Amino acid sequence: MSQPLPPLNALRAFEATARHLSFSKAAEELHVTTAAVSHQIKGLEDYLGFTLFIRHSRSIELTDAAEQCLTLLSEGFDRIAAAVQTMREHVEVDTLNLWTTASFASKWLIPRLHRYSARFPNIDMHITSNVQLINLANGPETIDRLIRAHNADVVIRFGSGNYPAYEVDRLFDVEAVPLCSPRLLDATPYPLRSVTNLGHPRCCTTRQTIEVVRPGRTGWRATR
Repeated sequence: MSQPLPPLNALRAFEATARHLSFSKAAEELHVTTAAVSHQIKGLEDYLGFTLFIRHSRSIELTDAAEQCLTLLSEGFDRIAAAVQTMREHVEVDTLNLWTTASFASKWLIPRLHRYSARFPNIDMHITSNVQLINLANGPETIDRLIRAHNADVVIRFGSGNYPAYEVDRLFDVEAVPLCSPRLLDATPYPLRSVTNLGHPRCCTTRQTIEVVRPGRTGWRATR
């Protein structure tokens, strides 16, 4: 009888954190938050009954027990990946991995997907969708890393289409309409009465930037 195993996500979190010696870098690799990685590690430590990392103020290090497990665990994940690849080689149906935004997938793509399936019955489309933004200010390697992480064959995103390293086809334009809560129109002490008020930090904030083709701000008007 096989021994019970801890959750696979917890093992992945430990292996990535131990390899990078960083919770934040592990979170970036696994596309989750740092808090989620820490939670997985804590759950694994509780399951095993011993500490995996020695936590310092600005760094972490492996305990002796964790260091002994890391090599075997990394080899195990490599063997799992090899086994999955072997299984894929015996599948006759081709797979198309598509990565797009959640809104585009739900509102446009999925309602039309039956046409594609009827035309190409031997292609199994896997759709990955999320709200993650692509910040091209970080350089073209940002796109490369994200595409590899999502194992994407095709990517459908909003943008200018200026991606020199890739073959790009324009699908269609998208109209963006600014909307405003009535409470913001009369908010104190910064009512949103004109586009100049958008620059105030207490009015509108964003934590990320994204490349987007947008109209000039002078073309936007605040209306009641």
